[in-house]
Amino acid sequence: MVEQEPGAGLREVVHQRVRLGVLAVLDRRGPCTFSQLRDALGQSDGGLSRHLGVLEQHDYIETEKVFENRRPRTWVRMTEAGADAFREEQELLAKLLASASHETRATGTGSGGEDPTAAMAIVFAALLAGDDTGNETVADGSGADASADSADHSALMPTAPVIAGQRTDPVASGPISARYQFPDGYADFGFEQREQRLMMMSHGLRGGWITTWHVNRRERDGDVMAHVVVVELAGASDCEAILAVMSAPTVDLPGVPGARGYLLPAAEDGAPSTAVAWFSVGRHLASVVVVAADDIAVPVLQDLVAEAHGPLSALPS
Repeated sequence: MVEQEPGAGLREVVHQRVRLGVLAVLDRRGPCTFSQLRDALGQSDGGLSRHLGVLEQHDYIETEKVFENRRPRTWVRMTEAGADAFREEQELLAKLLASASHETRATGTGSGGEDPTAAMAIVFAALLAGDDTGNETVADGSGADASADSADHSALMPTAPVIAGQRTDPVASGPISARYQFPDGYADFGFEQREQRLMMMSHGLRGGWITTWHVNRRERDGDVMAHVVVVELAGASDCEAILAVMSAPTVDLPGVPGARGYLLPAAEDGAPSTAVAWFSVGRHLASVVVVAADDIAVPVLQDLVAEAHGPLSALPS
């Protein structure tokens, strides 16, 4: 009898990235409400409902609708069958990882001291970053297909925007991978926002770009630091789902439909404030962050959002 590869035993119901994410969250946190799962995985209500329906149909989860404080709430918990299926998935993935590690040792590549827990986390991240359609490539313009990680999104960034009255060149810029890994020097963005990373990857993140500008101003006004992040998700509905769960905006951003703008006050007297904006165009989601004095942060944010919106809105629909 021919021995099957470990991957042949992966269950399609569990292996799908959102459903695997549901079981992973329930395994880690225990029973969750519908909204907790929706927010943790960055899904729309309709999208999550469909995936929960599949899992419930296979008896991997149970849902219970209750009223709490006179409001309807849906609780979701993993069944014993779901826990078994999730453990089996983990074991099969571990075998795949062990097989890959064995091949690495056989070819003499790799460090040999790899942390298996970290390696498994990479495997799960790769699954979460997968596209439901099975199409993991993007056109590179030459007729061939290139991986999403190698796609160049730099053309979607402002080139030399006017920030606080000064036209300025970037001080740092680079690609964002489909696993939401940022270039060197951007650790604060990529490694301190775990939930944001999970949200992006669960919406089929294909990659993106980040650019930073720094404007030196007079001492009494303070400096201005600004960042623009543009990522490409699986589709326009994924961008809309992320924007839909954000709170009501507090900063007006004229000319950019559906934009969400916020002013975060300084943590202490004399410290700069942070102005943040999110908006989407098609399957591209953009985030703009400005760190500056109170009276400067919002005007700079509005100007930079308009600059960032330009290249995105020029894309063919």
